[in-house]
Amino acid sequence: EEKSKLLSKCIISLQDSNLEADQAKTIAGIALRVGEELEKLSTWIQSPTNALSIANLLAEVGHPDKAFERAKKIMGKSPGFPDAVFLATKLAVHTKDRDSALLISRKLAKLSSRRNQIGIEAVRHLTLLNLLQPLSESALLKCVELLRSNSSSKPIDFLRVYALLYSKNEDQGFRNETIKKCASLFNLNDRNELLIFSNWLGRLGAFEHLAYFIPASQAKVDEELFKLRMSALAQLGDLERIGQELNDAPIIPLLWRLVVEARSLSLGGRYDESRKTIDRLLPLVDEDPRKVRAVCYY
Repeated sequence: EEKSKLLSKCIISLQDSNLEADQAKTIAGIALRVGEELEKLSTWIQSPTNALSIANLLAEVGHPDKAFERAKKIMGKSPGFPDAVFLATKLAVHTKDRDSALLISRKLAKLSSRRNQIGIEAVRHLTLLNLLQPLSESALLKCVELLRSNSSSKPIDFLRVYALLYSKNEDQGFRNETIKKCASLFNLNDRNELLIFSNWLGRLGAFEHLAYFIPASQAKVDEELFKLRMSALAQLGDLERIGQELNDAPIIPLLWRLVVEARSLSLGGRYDESRKTIDRLLPLVDEDPRKVRAVCYY
């Protein structure tokens, strides 16, 4: 029992992205040794939950192929155990195993009809499997129906499916209607909900809609909304409006106003002026790695 607890703690620790390399190596060594001892106990390894923990461990320590084989074995022995299907989905996508995609998609489709959190997870994993085996438009619409009939679904679950529908159908009328449906899922008067929806629009590349849903009046007083709106206007090539709105946004930190100004000048071919703006920007970054990353990413 103590070894089982230790194994679980090791796996959780290995999933920490802030873990240093030498710590990860030590924890992985402990986990593999404990896992090997536990596997020898037939009563322990017969439990699908315990067997799956070994598969998870193998995935965490860099053996996705071995982990995938374990997950498939558990699926065969315990067909009613959804966690094995979910892990197999992630590993199939990671290892690009298209041969297993059809089998996994069938199991996910069956699980997706459950009107609880498992059904939601199944739909989420179906959208992940789309990277390996693209879902048809009819299959995606079926996913929307399943989400609507499931009280556990959240707006973000609909956004995943609608994003795939948007990218699959290039008809502008269909795309506009899709964005309209997604907008109705949110209270866009709530800043946090507007931010979630706006980030989704940005990932879609729906920049005209992004500029519409984030009005200049809101962007000039909110740093995150300002960055999103300015990015949309830059993608649309509306440099004149960027210039006007920069002058109307004194509340926005100078760092981000200079970033947008430098980008706008560069897009307009005014490279010397853009360089001068960047020279003004550099002291504000002040060797802060977080600011450097944020500016470069933007």
